[in-house]
Amino acid sequence: MAQRGVRLTADDIWETPVDGNRYEVIDGELYVTPPPLEQHQRGASALHGYLWQHVRERRLGRVYSAPIAVVLDEETGVQPDVVYVANERRDIIAERGIEGAPDLVVEVLSRSTQVRDRGVKMARYARAGIPY
Repeated sequence: MAQRGVRLTADDIWETPVDGNRYEVIDGELYVTPPPLEQHQRGASALHGYLWQHVRERRLGRVYSAPIAVVLDEETGVQPDVVYVANERRDIIAERGIEGAPDLVVEVLSRSTQVRDRGVKMARYARAGIPY
């Protein structure tokens, strides 16, 4: 659900409560998503595991699973389900998360988030130069 009214920045996600919800700022709007269901987590965990093993065995880069902050620009900070950053771009990995466009993001679709994931988030990822 988007919280309309005040324009936020990606830095505002660091001020959100630690309550199990996922807080994202996309183009200045706050989106709050409740904790994912078991089936979603099972799928995200499986994808993370396969990708992590492949990347690790070949020493290709780093793989992360949510929650990990990905700050695409001043007005967009998101938490994709799975993120990959190639070794050549390790400089975007910071203490607080990923600062810049990763090489791959994965959004596991849920009934409650599929419209946003396929809409505003996919468009935002494309604008940031993340291939899909």
